[in-house]
Amino acid sequence: MKKTTKIIGSLGLMAALSVSAFAPVMADDLTYSATPGSQDITINLTVQATTAVVTIITPEDGSTIVGTDVPVRVSYGGTNQLDYKLYYIDNGTPVLSSEFSHVVAESGVATGEDTFMLDLDDYHGYGEYILKVKTVGADPAEASSRFNAVAFDFEPRGKEESTNNPIVTILESPGTKYSKMTVYKLNSDEKVLGPITVAVNENGETDVTLPFAQNNIPAGTYKVKGEPYDANDNHINADKIRQVTYTPATVPDVPDTGSFFADMNLSNSDLVSTGLAMLFLCVLFLILAVAKKTRKSRR
Repeated sequence: MKKTTKIIGSLGLMAALSVSAFAPVMADDLTYSATPGSQDITINLTVQATTAVVTIITPEDGSTIVGTDVPVRVSYGGTNQLDYKLYYIDNGTPVLSSEFSHVVAESGVATGEDTFMLDLDDYHGYGEYILKVKTVGADPAEASSRFNAVAFDFEPRGKEESTNNPIVTILESPGTKYSKMTVYKLNSDEKVLGPITVAVNENGETDVTLPFAQNNIPAGTYKVKGEPYDANDNHINADKIRQVTYTPATVPDVPDTGSFFADMNLSNSDLVSTGLAMLFLCVLFLILAVAKKTRKSRR
């Protein structure tokens, strides 16, 4: 009976040692124990995952990025290297812009996250892109994300000459199809004008005249909020707020003088001065006519 116990115990110990020999290859963690006087050996084995996985967390597929600095965050497992490819969408056609690799483990395989910044100014700047990533190994995993990099901003650019209406200029804003412009009181969210929907020139500047005079807005400083939208009517999270100052233009008191005089923009004072001058001329002509007639009668 004792011999049998020794043989079984020896076999268990040999099995444990054999597993230990292969542990660096097939396990992350291996422990074993034997109870004195017992033929049982307990082996705890944690098997390492060998299936490669990869997921692009950011930028999200179908997302809109404001600006050209794109934070990239990739989750991976079962690999030691990630191969990236960046494509620029040129008139609907993906064009390869860059290829690069990141080593995530010097030996064996690893699980974790790869994070870095992608500067689109190094490629085509604003526009639509596709980022692809692939694990290195016998059974590689792949992931891709399509995203759009856009811009939006505007600034005050003076006033309209005839009305003093404030003018704001939407700067070149690739990816922005239109903007809603709303005017608020300076120190509150009380709306005084808008929203006014303005089509945006993506490849140039867009001037917007805010109709303060037509809406009888009093003099003062106001805040103007611009809300950009893309071609699919999705609101782009890049709202801007700027300040404008408005002083109503001094408009002469123009009476209804008919179609002929309307374009002359004559004020009441202009008409009074003109009337007095014409009255003076009429009196003068009358005096001259009477004097002439008197001289004739004396002859």
